[in-house]
Amino acid sequence: PKDQCYAPPTFGKIRSYKHWWAASCDHLKIMEESLAGGDEFLLFFEDDARFDPDFEQRFWQAWDDLPPNWKALRLGWRDHRNSVPVTENLHRCGITGGLMLGNLWNRAGLKRAYDHFWRRREMVIDDAFSDLRKKEPGDWYQPARPVIAECPHTGQCGMGG
Repeated sequence: PKDQCYAPPTFGKIRSYKHWWAASCDHLKIMEESLAGGDEFLLFFEDDARFDPDFEQRFWQAWDDLPPNWKALRLGWRDHRNSVPVTENLHRCGITGGLMLGNLWNRAGLKRAYDHFWRRREMVIDDAFSDLRKKEPGDWYQPARPVIAECPHTGQCGMGG
């Protein structure tokens, strides 16, 4: 319910998308709790994320290729445009949109993203992450092939029921 959402109702036009607004508030709450708890890493999965049998293999391949300056590893998404190959297994994220299905954040990335998202509460969380990648394109990565996929049986984005 709107009255139980974490952030104040300052999302402007996004308030008409109540599910997205509430989901963005939940993201902020989880991020804040992770930072306050001193976590070094946060794995964040959406409720429509699907784990394929080779999840672990592809996750650890991407992990092994992460450079020292990484802040986030995008594990699943819809939009593959504009990514830049770094190694055979790892790309730098593109600066365009694309629904996030899951992310791995390190503490520095989580701090940066939380600050960026909190100040841009008028955006859905996916758009805020895209905005951050546009402003700081060097620290955000994704595997050459997504580690997780969107479950076709969910009600997200009108794709199932």
